[in-house]
Amino acid sequence: MRYIPQELIDEIIDFVHDDVPTLKTCALVSHAFLPSSRKRAFSRVTLAQKNYRPSSSHPSSSGITCSCENFHSLLRSAPYIACFVLSLRMVHFQAEYGRGIRGIYHEEVLPSILDSLQNLQRITVGADDSKASWRMLPSVFKEALFRSFSLPSIQCIDIDQLEDIDQPRNLMGHLAGSPSLTRLSLNWIEYSRASRSSRSDGLADADAREPVIRPRLKALELSGYDCPVSAMYLAGPNSLFDTHHLRELSVGFTGKDLHRQCSLVQSIIDQASNTLECLVYRQLSEWGSSSSQGPLLKTEHLTRLRSLYVSVDFVPPPALIPLTRTLEELKLLVVLRGDRMPPCHEWSLLDEHIGHHHDMPSLRSVDLKLHSQCGHNCYSFLCTGTQGAETLRDSLKEVEKSLPILHRRGVLRVEAIQVRRVWSGEFN
Repeated sequence: MRYIPQELIDEIIDFVHDDVPTLKTCALVSHAFLPSSRKRAFSRVTLAQKNYRPSSSHPSSSGITCSCENFHSLLRSAPYIACFVLSLRMVHFQAEYGRGIRGIYHEEVLPSILDSLQNLQRITVGADDSKASWRMLPSVFKEALFRSFSLPSIQCIDIDQLEDIDQPRNLMGHLAGSPSLTRLSLNWIEYSRASRSSRSDGLADADAREPVIRPRLKALELSGYDCPVSAMYLAGPNSLFDTHHLRELSVGFTGKDLHRQCSLVQSIIDQASNTLECLVYRQLSEWGSSSSQGPLLKTEHLTRLRSLYVSVDFVPPPALIPLTRTLEELKLLVVLRGDRMPPCHEWSLLDEHIGHHHDMPSLRSVDLKLHSQCGHNCYSFLCTGTQGAETLRDSLKEVEKSLPILHRRGVLRVEAIQVRRVWSGEFN
């Protein structure tokens, strides 16, 4: 077949999607596939050290993964590839370096790589199995990163597991300077002690960079002990972002200063009361018994809430599961500290709260996932996973029997999972 219709090529490329080996095979079979295959294959790039393998708790990203040195050489030999890259993920992996050894963000060619990628839509700065110190990162890298933040094409920015961040308003100001930013994720980032104490009143930094615009966010993700510090720049009089049009909000609560966390998050929710469709909240550390009894967040005034995801390490009492008339799906992840199942009456209270709530005509699914921390490392930011799911599978029928109302309604699904994914990946 000498000529392959472009419509057929596009359909095949869309079908294989992010399968890079198959895209390469298509290009080898026919030159007609080369432009489309090349464009799709390089659309997502992960930069890490050689032989990097993502930990089990971090979902592996699609696209290609390579070292800074190799990718820089590729861009030098084929500069046109830079325009194909839409998503860039940079990963610091402590096991690759050993403690005290500099990581990927110290690579000399990394700023040059960032400056060459002018069509980026998504950029991720993070670490896999440990945190990276922001204060220790080279200034030349930070300057290049800030230039990337200001690209008109940037729509999504993810910052994960960075610690010792000084001058938080400076960082938030650069984030708020992204003209097209719609999705922002700040997970387990920690500010330096000095910056936490001096900004507790919400005053601006002396070095503040005031944004030209306030990006209109559609999706926001916050977690970690310094969640309140980040939230100060997202709600209230010092807000650098427009959160009145949020559709998705994911928050990870810690036991530290829980009331303040809830208050700031509630302000964000109230601003988006007419647009919020998906709400996720996760327990990141052990709470006091009193903290788990009352409602964390008020949602009855949300007019478009369709999805509610909750992750805790106990059977959530009714007060922790806010229900609304518009709710369509409810997902619960219960992380058990041992391999013993909670007593039946705790599940029954949950069953009555959800099942007897007749003012939810749109509810179509209640997914309950169980995960045991027994026998392996399991934290909110890392899970090695072992045989936890195997020990729980025998108890699934017992749990289902304790949820008869939901079972009769045909909306209940119960399963045991071996590895819990971190961040929003817990439910994806």
